[in-house]
Amino acid sequence: MSTANQLYEEVEIDKSKKFTRLVLEHPDIADKFIEAGDNFVPLGFRSTVRTTMANWQEMAANDNITRHENNIGVSLSTSGNSLDAASTMTYPATVNKNGYNTAVHTKERFTAGLAISPVLPYGDPNAASYDANRGSDKNNIGRQQIVPFMVRYTAPEYFNNAIKTEDGKKVLKSEDLDESIKNATVMLVADSALPLTNFRMPMDNKLYSNKFSTQGRPNYSAGDYENVVKDTEAINPDKIIKDYKGQKGKTAYIFKAKDLGLKSVDLNLNQLNNDGPVAFNF
Repeated sequence: MSTANQLYEEVEIDKSKKFTRLVLEHPDIADKFIEAGDNFVPLGFRSTVRTTMANWQEMAANDNITRHENNIGVSLSTSGNSLDAASTMTYPATVNKNGYNTAVHTKERFTAGLAISPVLPYGDPNAASYDANRGSDKNNIGRQQIVPFMVRYTAPEYFNNAIKTEDGKKVLKSEDLDESIKNATVMLVADSALPLTNFRMPMDNKLYSNKFSTQGRPNYSAGDYENVVKDTEAINPDKIIKDYKGQKGKTAYIFKAKDLGLKSVDLNLNQLNNDGPVAFNF
């Protein structure tokens, strides 16, 4: 390479051949003998080689392969500043791995989770929506209190994989989501003596939700409960199982999510892939 611009050019290597080394000719390297007293300013340089290994796409199709590493050994020619000298250098048999010369590809399952917490008294105590009977957190709930609960869900890798940036805006590419997910369900197991009512499911059958609890915590949720239940109709369980799995006094309530007609434009993509989307409340 003879110019600086050439250093930024993308080069495709012949895939039909096997290469053991990549030699980079750098225009800033000067091969000059310096005598004592010479007025010479040494030239500094740094070279960064970025590579794309297409073979990982082939390996990813194999369920038995979950990790692959590409390692590139980097060294300067010490026997002379020429292509011949660089190509005849002896390299170590193994590459010393570090964060600069090792590309690691891993294949891991997407994670998903649910979290449930009671809703805090919301807003100004003088506001109409404030209800002191809600309790301050899950450890401060007494008898005769009517306390709403929110069930939030997380699926960060699943949604991050489909959220792209186009023209400076985040968009959800639904075609990158799993087309087989169209029958999402929620099961709630609770003490049979609890008078549970007012079930609502703002999550649809594709795991979309446009209702959020922006401050979901293990002990409480400080989200806007009134906004979550707004325009979300109350529903009945699709199935009730008493003494669930042989547990006396435990009842399972199963709810099947429906197609709510939600589109990507209805969703808050900044919150969809974080702890905040509401799947269910009661």
